[in-house]
Amino acid sequence: MYVGRIETGKSYKKIIFIFAVISLLLIGFVLYASFSKADIKITPKKEIINTEYEVSIKPNEDLDLTQLQNIQGRMIQTEAEETQTITDIGLKTIDTRATGTITIYNKLDESQSLLPHSQMLSDSGILFRTDARVVIPAHSKAEVGITADQAGAQGNIEPTHFTIVKIWQNWQSSYYGETSAATTGGTQEVKVATQEVIDQAQQQVIDSLYQKGLENLRTQLKPKEEINEKAIKKEIVISEASVKPDTPTEEFAMKVKLKLIAVIFDEQTLIDLGVARIKKKISASKEFTSSDADQTTYEIIEYHPEEGWAKVKVNLVGSAISKLGNQVFDKEQLAGRNKEEVEKYYAVMDDIEKIEVSFSPFWVKSVPSLKDHIEITVEK
Repeated sequence: MYVGRIETGKSYKKIIFIFAVISLLLIGFVLYASFSKADIKITPKKEIINTEYEVSIKPNEDLDLTQLQNIQGRMIQTEAEETQTITDIGLKTIDTRATGTITIYNKLDESQSLLPHSQMLSDSGILFRTDARVVIPAHSKAEVGITADQAGAQGNIEPTHFTIVKIWQNWQSSYYGETSAATTGGTQEVKVATQEVIDQAQQQVIDSLYQKGLENLRTQLKPKEEINEKAIKKEIVISEASVKPDTPTEEFAMKVKLKLIAVIFDEQTLIDLGVARIKKKISASKEFTSSDADQTTYEIIEYHPEEGWAKVKVNLVGSAISKLGNQVFDKEQLAGRNKEEVEKYYAVMDDIEKIEVSFSPFWVKSVPSLKDHIEITVEK
């Protein structure tokens, strides 16, 4: 018996294909909707705010809690003295008087003599003086040392003819001087204790004394107390160099006596006072973010050792940002935008410093439409 083959119609294959495509699209959409995410980080513009205020730091028994500018603490002090021999002195070119040896010729019929400091004028117009008395026999010659009248390089001259200044003019061609070698020494490189060198030496001794003084202060601390080195005042009681500025020398002594005054207090309490002042200064549209302890400075402007208290000027650096409006967090306005479009959306907002936009996974190129897949964070 012959059994014929039943053929599957083409219409069934087409339906199966369409169903498969739709299934893949649905799976893709589900995956996209489930995993797509946009992260938007907003950095508001930051305003740096300085506040300066004075605080009295007093022992507990002297503390008046009704005065907001009083906080608990105390002051301590110490002194240290040291003399150092300074040999690290730089070379400096200085003007000195050039020297040399001159031969005096006497072609006259009688012997002649020259007293010390007799003036000898070179043909180039540089004046020298003899170093000692010299006698020159008739029709003979004699040597004597000479020194330039003025310090400086102009005294370094090549061998030349000299005229004896204070003699009869008619004798000057028969009674004169000549050098056979150049005069030298108009300038010299020597170690000189300049004001800069003395200042550096002073600082060197101060640095050494500061460390010694700091150790002395630490011996005065009570349990749990700490020294804030930014709140230490240095006072130079004595500063003496054994030489005056611009003195040529191989070494000199530097003597310094240093006083250190320190205030002991709880830094956070002091900063809290400043933060409260900053918060009062900023407008309602601003939000205080933080204070910078590293940039906070202290200056002891008044101290009373007998009573153990001091007044400190504080300069506190804080920051504030603008409170961002609702449009910043409007996710409906962001949906469907690509990275560039998101950046342009925020670019017109004056209170924003920077925007960072990232999408995930890698195939996502725009902000998802689902709000819970959009994360907006503010970097303070």
